[in-house]
Amino acid sequence: MACRDTTAVWVGNLDVHAHEGDLGALFIDYKAYIVKIVVQRDKETKASKGFAFVNFSDRAKAEEAVQVLGRARLMRKTLKMNIKAETRGPHSEMAQVDRAMHKLSLQPVFEQSSVPAAKPHFPPLLQPRALQSPGHRPDSHKHVAVWIGSLHPRTKEEEIRDLFSAYRGSITMVRIMRDEKDKRISRGFGFINFSNGEHAAEAVANLDGELIRNLPVKLSIKMEGGPADSPHCHGALLLEPKRLRVIEQPEKWEEQYTVIEIKEVPRKGEEWTDIFGKMRRTMPLVEIIKIERIQNIWLWEKYCQHRQRMSKKNQGRINEMKLFHGTRSTEPADIFQSEEGFDMRFSSQGLWGRGNYFATTASYSDLYCHTLASREKQMLLAQVLTGVSFDCKSDKSLTMPPIRTTSSEFGKVRYDSVTGITKDTQVYITYSNEKAYPAYLITYCTQSFPTFW
Repeated sequence: MACRDTTAVWVGNLDVHAHEGDLGALFIDYKAYIVKIVVQRDKETKASKGFAFVNFSDRAKAEEAVQVLGRARLMRKTLKMNIKAETRGPHSEMAQVDRAMHKLSLQPVFEQSSVPAAKPHFPPLLQPRALQSPGHRPDSHKHVAVWIGSLHPRTKEEEIRDLFSAYRGSITMVRIMRDEKDKRISRGFGFINFSNGEHAAEAVANLDGELIRNLPVKLSIKMEGGPADSPHCHGALLLEPKRLRVIEQPEKWEEQYTVIEIKEVPRKGEEWTDIFGKMRRTMPLVEIIKIERIQNIWLWEKYCQHRQRMSKKNQGRINEMKLFHGTRSTEPADIFQSEEGFDMRFSSQGLWGRGNYFATTASYSDLYCHTLASREKQMLLAQVLTGVSFDCKSDKSLTMPPIRTTSSEFGKVRYDSVTGITKDTQVYITYSNEKAYPAYLITYCTQSFPTFW
């Protein structure tokens, strides 16, 4: 029987409890064009991997659905969607893989399937290279590197982590190779370190060709003997990740293998509860979506060095505080994934001149929060070295704190920060970037949104 080509819509950030019926209800307006809906599940446990595919018979309708529903909320989670790179014909090799991996009992796609997904089977010619020969199968107990290519020049590590979210527990490192002159620019490839070889092979089989910034990425088990930007070679390269050492490492930080890593704070734990409490003091109706700890070794060590200098200058008086900061139209990642961190050169003129502004209350920073396309909000919680502060009324002419005293050792000594009250909130302003470290990214909402159930 002849089969039509289909267009697959990838649906990510899916709640682990969501099933095909939930997605069917979400895509109800496109029911006539949907061939099948499959939630991707773990081979052994049958638990959801956090993403699914919705196959359309009409590509135009698939693209329309992505435009209309691309940021819809399902079970309190904001979905991500894009069109898979390939349109697969019924006799294509990838279609054979699809049929092998998604072999299900025939049921209406708009009803929850009660039959567990069949265990994936790869035809011999289509198996990932690492699975074709027992001698080449990655050891499930050693670290295996997956090569990822065809990356957009502006791709960030977190975008790769989002794509591989189903394997987050096995990933020990994500590294994008960057231009030596401009570290913001990707060289088009990178590596993902896995602690489990079988998971690495499964990820390559499942995610090769998925989109990042509308470009289909290429994946392969990294092989020895080939050039750095190529996956080709003769045997699986096993990498033992090197844990990075951090000076004066904060107590809450977890182990990390790259300079910048973002760790989601466990909900209801002591760390999460403390931050939630700070938010609720002035925003009693706030709903925390997630709190992420920012572990940027470069920024942290620069901050610690300045803390030591301030302590010496002020005979131990550093007055370190946790304060809120809203970034308005600036993406928070542009601050915590940079080498400068808070950068007053991009600050607008405020009541106390051009500087980095921090507030003691979340409600004040909420006025200057960064708003996502999903209407969720974000603000930063920073560690700030306020030191000896100069308390004054608004003065827009300030470019640095005034002189405090004169010493034989340091010459003219200035106040470390300026402070004042605006909108019933105590604010602190610093005029040098190293006095503050972006410690946490808080994603939250202050009103209810329509939810698809």
